[in-house]
Amino acid sequence: MNNNKTCLIIGAGATFADAVKKGLRFDLPPLDKNFFWNHHISYIEEKDRSSNRARGLNYFIMNELNSYFQEKYGYDICTKESPHDSLEKVLKTLYTDIFISDSTKKAEDLLVKLITFLNKLISTSTGRIKISGRNRLTKVINKLLNDCQSPDDLTIISYNYDLQAEKTVHFLSHKYTKFRSYFEFPNCYCLPPKSYKLTAPTEGSTDIFDLPKHKTRKSKGIKILKPHGSLNWFSLYPSKSSLLSHISKSKNIMISRRLVIPKVLTFKGERTFPVVIPPLVNKGTFIKKTVIDKVWDDLRSELITSSRIVVYGYSCPEADAESFNLFSQVFTGSRNVEKLDIINPDSSIIERLQSAIKAPVIHYYEDADYYT
Repeated sequence: MNNNKTCLIIGAGATFADAVKKGLRFDLPPLDKNFFWNHHISYIEEKDRSSNRARGLNYFIMNELNSYFQEKYGYDICTKESPHDSLEKVLKTLYTDIFISDSTKKAEDLLVKLITFLNKLISTSTGRIKISGRNRLTKVINKLLNDCQSPDDLTIISYNYDLQAEKTVHFLSHKYTKFRSYFEFPNCYCLPPKSYKLTAPTEGSTDIFDLPKHKTRKSKGIKILKPHGSLNWFSLYPSKSSLLSHISKSKNIMISRRLVIPKVLTFKGERTFPVVIPPLVNKGTFIKKTVIDKVWDDLRSELITSSRIVVYGYSCPEADAESFNLFSQVFTGSRNVEKLDIINPDSSIIERLQSAIKAPVIHYYEDADYYT
């Protein structure tokens, strides 16, 4: 085994940390916990803002969602200390409910609204974070790249829907000559070549990812695996199609080359729906099976052959039981992993991650600045 093999696992906290560092006060990247509380009250706490955007969109979506969960499940999702205020848990429940006959139409309507809102929120928040050498995520990835002997030594597993990992590696590959061959878009995703096609904006002023010089991946470049999907992966969503029919019969996806995904992404005038998938057991039900299965198969392979696991801003939430179970299955009996680095302000996550990864050596860092 190559002892330099490293897996970097990143969650929402990695993006959030850079937003806070840059002093962004409003429209912060979404965190799983208290997502609904934060956006439910935002229109109240920001009365002095001239825009009513938060009031209009947040208010109605949050109230509709809360009413649904109150009536169907008997609990609030917009209460500050509620254990049910979890973005991933709500997404997971709504995806499940669209298969239940008495809930399909309402759950589908709410799911589309929530994903649309999430798309706009991430487009606004992460789109404002300019990539630079001072970003915490940039420093972390740069440190790991310098530790690697080749591009294949580093795999990034991103549970985020945003493009911060891609943009960061893209930035580093342009800034440093030695990293020039480390980023290949869209080969970095390791999706089956025939399962997608690339799209690009028609206007020349929009920044886009570079294309590789060769068409096929030849064990070159950093892998960026996204088991929960990505906002730049999308499929057409015709107005006459129900979401249930659409996601269960979709055969292909498209990948946008945009560095910043707009609030509303259309393709040749048609509506699109992002391939954003919560932590479900039967992910293949929602999008072409080979696409999602390939990501998770590669994820297993990369984890089991890594000697170092670095977890940055990912808290392994209870709603994401599948990832936790995967970690437990991969590392049970495995002697490959030698070290676990955890970067997270919440030290309580140490025990949960160690119980799954079982590394003989653990290093904990409250902040990415201490790590780099």
